[in-house]
Amino acid sequence: MTRSKTGRDYFVRTNAAAMVFVVLGLGFFTITVFKPEIIPYGSLGPFGNFVKNLVDNYPQALYKGYILALALHVGEGFLTQSICSSKGITDGTTRLKWFMQTLFFGIFSLYHLLVYNPKKTK
Repeated sequence: MTRSKTGRDYFVRTNAAAMVFVVLGLGFFTITVFKPEIIPYGSLGPFGNFVKNLVDNYPQALYKGYILALALHVGEGFLTQSICSSKGITDGTTRLKWFMQTLFFGIFSLYHLLVYNPKKTK
């Protein structure tokens, strides 16, 4: 985990397992919404049956869920800027790192920023 200790440029990289989980999950969601015919439903067991049912019977709900997921990631990205300000993270490059990481990996990144408790100077 890459970590900078000082207040103005505090940054923690998201766990690699969480990164893989999000990339695969959003990738599968994208394919499910926009190219469902290429998914091998039979090879996915009960999960494949469930996804096939969603694709066949609820395509609009899948599309709306996909747009909601993207909107949440964008919203979380912008939220990091406010949180960075409140926690004294002022370095522009560091704030950009938080924004981009949270944009791509969502709550798995935002969590590290939320639990950061900067030391108060007297």
